[in-house]
Amino acid sequence: MGDLDGTATSLLILANALATNQTYRVTLLFAKAGEFNTNSAPHVALIAGTEAQNINNISTSAPGTTPQTGVGIAKVMLLGGQSIRFDLKTTPGQNYTVQFNTDLKKTNGWTNILTGAATGTATPVTNNPATSSLRGFYRAFAD
Repeated sequence: MGDLDGTATSLLILANALATNQTYRVTLLFAKAGEFNTNSAPHVALIAGTEAQNINNISTSAPGTTPQTGVGIAKVMLLGGQSIRFDLKTTPGQNYTVQFNTDLKKTNGWTNILTGAATGTATPVTNNPATSSLRGFYRAFAD
């Protein structure tokens, strides 16, 4: 869409610019650059700076329908032993998968701990990992 002036706190997407029932990948790039030297080499500006990038998905829905909310985790609790319980923020009727992995280097090490359609706006998830696991990683997504 282009550059903002650095003071913007929002971005307006014009009506009908996005198609209905589609998911779009949005990348926000925050960059700060400073020009330090324009004299050492003629017609060359030496520039240094920093940047941060945020990538998200946004979805559109058909007129008159309720848009889906993003996947989120809330109310994380450590239960007895190494059991963990949390609520997955969900949209009723939408299918979700929650997975667990003890080692992020093992890309095929994900185990499904919940799959199915949500019945409410929060779906409780409990995991009882092996006691030999000192760490664990979760990921959740809408199918």
